[in-house]
Amino acid sequence: MEIEQYTLETYLGNGQFETDTGDTVELRGFSTDVDYIAKRIFESKNVTIEEAYSQATQESVQLEAQLQGMTGQTVSLSVPTDPGTRYRFYGNNDIRIQAI
Repeated sequence: MEIEQYTLETYLGNGQFETDTGDTVELRGFSTDVDYIAKRIFESKNVTIEEAYSQATQESVQLEAQLQGMTGQTVSLSVPTDPGTRYRFYGNNDIRIQAI
C-alpha cells in the first residue's frame, strides 16, 4: 500500500468520488447499504426488524451526508501499490481505485 493525495471533486454515492485527476475513487471500510446495516443492528442489539431498519436508515442517511460533506477536500488515501490490484473493473466505463 502507498499513500496518495486526491481532491474529492464530486460525490457519486455509495462511498465513490470523482477526483481532480478524473479517476473514480471508492472508499472502503464502511457500508451505506441499509440492508447490511439493518442486519448488523438486528444481530448485535435486542431490537425488532422494524426498529433495526429504522435505525439503519438513519445511519445510512447520516453517513451519506458526511461523505457528501467531504466534497472539495484533499485527502490522503492508502491505495494498493501494484497497478494490477489498484483498480477494480466493473465494466468498460466503470473503473474504480480501491482506497482506505
